[in-house]
Amino acid sequence: MSKALVIQNGSDNVFRDLGFPESEAQLLRLKCDLAMCICKAIDKLDLAPAKAAKHVGLTLTSLDQLTKNRSDTFTLDELVTVVVKLGYSVKLKLKRSELKSEAPKARKTSFKSDAFEAIHSSASALREIGAIDKTTMCRVDAAALKKSPKQNLLTPSPKELDKALAKSARQAEALAAAYGVKVPYARATVARSAPATR
Repeated sequence: MSKALVIQNGSDNVFRDLGFPESEAQLLRLKCDLAMCICKAIDKLDLAPAKAAKHVGLTLTSLDQLTKNRSDTFTLDELVTVVVKLGYSVKLKLKRSELKSEAPKARKTSFKSDAFEAIHSSASALREIGAIDKTTMCRVDAAALKKSPKQNLLTPSPKELDKALAKSARQAEALAAAYGVKVPYARATVARSAPATR
């Protein structure tokens, strides 16, 4: 029996939907809106990239970053300056937020790499759709955290690697036997070389 797919409408701010704190979500949305306006205005000028960069007071590299949606590398002030140089005015509209502002949460000091965050995010998504339960998700997190900070999370442990190599060798040997081919490197046991020490 398959579970029904739950569709949830997002808000008007994708950064809020992605879990950014409200203040950061609003800033990122504002930067993206300004960057989009800048890109449209530059397209209307129909200038070569080097001339367009000079016209708005940016380097060619900076303009390239801006047109490739890298507005996070610019301050709000820099983006507003570019908009003004393109002949537009910027109006700031303030209104009281409908969302409750939350106190910043203290961050845990334990090591969590980008790889751990990716694994945790994937496990959370699977839990959201009902593919795994909370216990399984916690096991995935625990397994990812068992790796030392110096060890790449995506690299299997030496024991896991030996097991995978042996399985692969057995499969290659069986396949070779099925086709009557002799494969000298396919052995049931594979020895892994020890890591070099300095």
